[in-house]
Amino acid sequence: MKTKKLFSAVALACAVAGLATVGCANNSSTRKAKSAGETVLNLYDTSGGVVWTDTVASNPAGCGTGGYWDSTYTTHRLAFGEFVFDHDGGVWPGSTIKYWGGFTFGTNGDTYCYSDTSYCKCCRPPVWCDSTGSAGWINNQWGVIAGAGLDTLNFEPQKGAPYLIAFGSGIDVWLKDSVPFKPLGVYICNHPWPYYGNIYGDGFARPLDNVGDYFVLIIEGLDEDGDVIGTVTDTLAKYNPKNPAAPIQPKTWHQVVLDEEIARPVQNLRFSLETTDTGPYGPNTAFYFCMDKLKVDVDTKGVAGSVTEKTAVKKTAIQKPKKKDVEEFVDHLTVGSHVAGEAVLYNAQGQVALKTVLKAGSNKLDTKKLPAGKYTMVHHHRVKHFVKK
Repeated sequence: MKTKKLFSAVALACAVAGLATVGCANNSSTRKAKSAGETVLNLYDTSGGVVWTDTVASNPAGCGTGGYWDSTYTTHRLAFGEFVFDHDGGVWPGSTIKYWGGFTFGTNGDTYCYSDTSYCKCCRPPVWCDSTGSAGWINNQWGVIAGAGLDTLNFEPQKGAPYLIAFGSGIDVWLKDSVPFKPLGVYICNHPWPYYGNIYGDGFARPLDNVGDYFVLIIEGLDEDGDVIGTVTDTLAKYNPKNPAAPIQPKTWHQVVLDEEIARPVQNLRFSLETTDTGPYGPNTAFYFCMDKLKVDVDTKGVAGSVTEKTAVKKTAIQKPKKKDVEEFVDHLTVGSHVAGEAVLYNAQGQVALKTVLKAGSNKLDTKKLPAGKYTMVHHHRVKHFVKK
């Protein structure tokens, strides 16, 4: 049984330039001596095969200072130096619906709220937000609430600096050739969509204004068999007893220390989100967060439980399929959606089984005529799997 622990990030001031073998200032009495194998994620490092190219425009409103990865809606590999990230995307066969999941990256730096559908060209303060819906977010998913990514020297926000945007839950990071590594730390920042949704709601999510409400990021270290060997939980938002209308949630980048709870080397790290705002159709909070400057140690010699014969043999185990949330249905399929728009249900052969228009909120679809089997629904950039019994 997994043990989840709330963990307060300890600020570590590291001066690191690029993806290199580096040392780090020791700001924690429990941290080990620096290792010659420490490496830090550098989003400017294209040796992993990604050539960073902006989209033409950051969003229809014209806000922001940059764009996002032009291959976000493709199955293009996402890697920087030695680091490899889960990413999937494309246009669903037989439709114009684009989707993506996992990690992408951008330089947008947008902090605006797009929960209302009447947004215009940067004509309002970023706090102007309401709970009418989420339609405005689909073309504006690329921001970070801190306003910029981190520079490579002092790890301070720098206008135009790239950062990772994560969408989904249960998404992985690993190293090329499945090299075991010891996770040390990572910088995390709130994404604007859930940040504003936690305050105002977004037409689907409700504000986190109930006692005990929270929105957390769970980081798990997995061994070669996919078993969890350590867990760190970072609170992205929680109920504010002094002001229920304003949940406690950071607006800046903060470092999450990993090696104190994930003490053994791992094959990969898994990032998952959890919220108290759930319904019969799953989580209502928009599952996004931003990430940068993941730091690991690949010099695992002499570390207890590091590289066994079992690890060396099973080098490809890190890329085994992940668990997918699959919902069962019979005569009716009930789907919750943040935004209105076309949705297509495909059968296991990739054929269109049902095409409909969803409204924002709960939708009940008649599926009596559909045969039993596996189905996949694509709606905007989201993909969900179902099984009819």
